[in-house]
Amino acid sequence: EQEWDYDINRLLRATSILYSFSILLPFLLFFVFRIVGVTSISMVEMICLYGYSLVPYLPATWICIAPYDWARWLSLGMATVVSGMLVLRNLMGGIITASGV
Repeated sequence: EQEWDYDINRLLRATSILYSFSILLPFLLFFVFRIVGVTSISMVEMICLYGYSLVPYLPATWICIAPYDWARWLSLGMATVVSGMLVLRNLMGGIITASGV
């Protein structure tokens, strides 16, 4: 039987990626929108939106328990697409309003 081994550095890396995605990216996107002229989206809305966009990763993490690499990558890829579509759909209204289209 194969012995199970853990690596705490992987957990620390995953935590830093999660926090940077859910906190730093909304700040960066908010400031980019301000520079471009999109003022209809507030900082609080941006952070809340990114918080909600992480929900598709919950079922994906359960699927990652499976011992198949293809299932892990497929579930994470699908969660990323759904998350990106959620963010894009909710930000598109503010972008279109600011552009005057």
